[in-house]
Amino acid sequence: MSSESIVKTNPPELHVPVDNLYTHVVSARAGWVHRIGGQVPVDQAGGNVASGDMAAQIREVYRQVTIALAAAGCPPYQSFPASGAG
Repeated sequence: MSSESIVKTNPPELHVPVDNLYTHVVSARAGWVHRIGGQVPVDQAGGNVASGDMAAQIREVYRQVTIALAAAGCPPYQSFPASGAG
């Protein structure tokens, strides 16, 4: 697979990856496979969100996954679980 077929995206609505160790969205265009990673309960500036409130933290991570999927051109209704079970 050529480097042109791999696209890395860090949506501006999400926090900057810690120490540039990962990318929020990596898309392999040849097969339209998207890997989403780095979604944790922190705000755009890297500050903790809703410390001590697990439900609010889960909502924040879900919001971030939704942003990452949109950046990959994949609306939520076209997504499926990581297990691939659908």
